[in-house]
Formats: sequence, C-alpha cells, structure tokens
Amino acid sequence: KVEEIKKEVETEKTDVKTVKVNGTERIYSVSKRYTSCPMIPNILWDYNKDFEIYYKDIANIRNLDEVQRLTKTDVVNKDWVNNSGLFEPLRWITRAEFLAIVLKVHCYDVSKKPDYLPYYDVDLDTWQARVIRVADQIWIIKWYERDTKGIPFKPNQEISKIEAFGIMMKMAEVNKLQEYTDSYTDKKADWQTKPLSDGEYLWILKPEETEYLFNPNGKLNRDDMVKIIVDIIKLY
Repeated sequence: KVEEIKKEVETEKTDVKTVKVNGTERIYSVSKRYTSCPMIPNILWDYNKDFEIYYKDIANIRNLDEVQRLTKTDVVNKDWVNNSGLFEPLRWITRAEFLAIVLKVHCYDVSKKPDYLPYYDVDLDTWQARVIRVADQIWIIKWYERDTKGIPFKPNQEISKIEAFGIMMKMAEVNKLQEYTDSYTDKKADWQTKPLSDGEYLWILKPEETEYLFNPNGKLNRDDMVKIIVDIIKLY
C-alpha cells in the first residue's frame, strides 16, 4: 500500500514517508524543498551530547535536548535574551521572533531590507521588516484585518500556539495520506483542524496528555517553541 501511495503522490517536490505509531504505520507527504538546507541535518544529527550549554537558568528548561541542538547550531543565540546568559524558557515569543527562528532553521536569507511592506506597524529599518519580507513572500503567515490605519502585522505581539504550530507544519508542507480526525475539543476555527489532525496523526501531538485540550489561542513560550521546531523538522 505504501508503495502504491508513493507512486501516486511522490513528485520532484514532494516526498512520501512513514512513521510507526504504536506499531501502526502512518503515511504522510512532506516537502523536498529543504533537502539542500544544511541547517536541518545539523540540528538533527546526534552530535549534541558533547556540547554543553551554560544558561544561568538551565535548571528551569524542560526540553533540554532541543535547546542544545538549536544552541549549537546558533539558531538560538547562546547569550539569548539581551546578552543576559538566560534562556528564559517561560518567556513568550513574539510573531517576528518566531518567524526569524523558523526561517533560519530552513536556510532562508533575511538580510535584505524591504523596499516596501503593506503593514503600517512595521519599520522598514528593523530586523523584523527583513524577516517579514521573506515570510510574506513564501506565504507562511497571515496578517490581521484592516483597521482605521491600514493593515497591521503586529510583529511584537506574542504568537499563539496554534499559529506557531500551523506555520511549522505549513513550512514542511506536511499532509497525512490516510483519513484521520483529531480528538481536540477546543478548536477555535475550521482552519485549525488540518495542522492539529496532521500533528496528532503523526504523534507529534498527544491530546490524551492534555485532556484533549490544545489551548490554541494560548501564548507560546520559548521552551515549547524549541520542542515544536525540532519535532516537526524530524519529519523531513
């Protein structure tokens, strides 16, 4: 069956893979767009065991393996927040910060200053503008509805859990290739069904561990962010 699906779905741009979940083979497709991106294998190679991190608040970090991997590859700066030496695992991450990290993981160049952005709340001279320029070009994030001033992007607003998870799944172009319905009971919009069902199908998400609640509009902290990123790039 897997080989039949591969012949039907696999293309130059799309790979078909399997993962075993509780002894059952799950089939999914994922983008080949990043096969030449060295950052992803560098993060995933099991070379981090000999790499020590020295965050002053290391005792408060739950996802230590993921933090090690992203620190060694300089996705997460070892000096982190304001050169304080703190990782601040419970600190919320903003929309612009999350995009910057995700784009770096996927080897996008965010060095170019945009000539124009349609968002009235983004200063073109900032690092946020360079990041948003790329994110806008590859259509991985939505903006907000027009208000009396125009279209806002809200780069410094804390990103929600569902928005962050949806961005990563969209970057990877993950699609389950079997029928599956997620079991979360607190979805807030129809579009949330796809990333959550794909994530649960591939056992990245385990709703039974959170009483079948995802808290989609909840904010994403830095500790949970590194877990989401590493778990999803393992699908490549």
